[in-house]
Amino acid sequence: MLYLIFFPLFFLLFWLLLAGPRLKTQQRVKAYIDPQPKQEKVPFHQLAKSGMARVGKVPFVENLGEVLLSAGVEKSPGKFLLQSMLLGLVLPFFALPFVAGRYWLLLLLFVLGLFFPRLTLVWKITQRQTAFALQLGDALNLMSNSLKAGYSFLQAMELVAREMNPPISQEFSQVVREVSLGTTVEDALGNLASRVHNDDLELVLLSINIQRQVGGNLSEIFDKVASTIRERLRIKGEIKTLTAQGRLSSIIILLLPPVLAAFMFAINPQYMLLLVQHPLGQLMLMVGLFGQVLGILLIRRIIAIDV
Repeated sequence: MLYLIFFPLFFLLFWLLLAGPRLKTQQRVKAYIDPQPKQEKVPFHQLAKSGMARVGKVPFVENLGEVLLSAGVEKSPGKFLLQSMLLGLVLPFFALPFVAGRYWLLLLLFVLGLFFPRLTLVWKITQRQTAFALQLGDALNLMSNSLKAGYSFLQAMELVAREMNPPISQEFSQVVREVSLGTTVEDALGNLASRVHNDDLELVLLSINIQRQVGGNLSEIFDKVASTIRERLRIKGEIKTLTAQGRLSSIIILLLPPVLAAFMFAINPQYMLLLVQHPLGQLMLMVGLFGQVLGILLIRRIIAIDV
């Protein structure tokens, strides 16, 4: 019975993701072949695209659009939600033969599939911000040398976008593109700060805004800020080395209980099933999980040192 529910939804979402762009291409080709306007019904894929555009105007989904930009993912919020729904349906669909009446597992798999893409976005944002922070000092040196050679500020940013690797090249290229389309430099730089969320970049943008208002040697400012960024990265590296033992302890605390439980379950399954089936065992599992999470948070709090 549940297959009759999951299969149509799965097929519909899969068709929207794959067949929609192909039908759109066919529609555009048909417009050139047969340019006579005709009163036709609106195709379903166009209705779906319009619906996703309307979904993108919902406040929560608009925030999702900002998250997608920060992660460097070139997708609309509606399409991302559609793919998340598809993944949330795929996992319970393939797990149906194995649940044996425990339908709460299907709900759990649906929630995991629904939120897994969002967790992937968080990971991509973290990786992208880390890479941007490591590239910022070199980008400032390149811009400083370009300004000394007679380039303008936008030409220096365009040189960074052309010569350096992503993600900083993509972000600077976006700033140059926005300015060329009529956005003011201040607004374009503000959009850059909202996408990246980097303290060093905010210091750079503050220096640029002050220089544009009161004047000054921008290349010298870039050299000093780049030196400050390198010193801060050096101190962060030393702190990371000194706190390596604490981070390793948190990883061991996180991995030891599930690994030990899996090993004991492989040796004596009946012994471990008693821990899961008995109410006292379930209570012990919840208390142990709470203590484990609390210990990890405390360790991360101790080793987290702001520079």
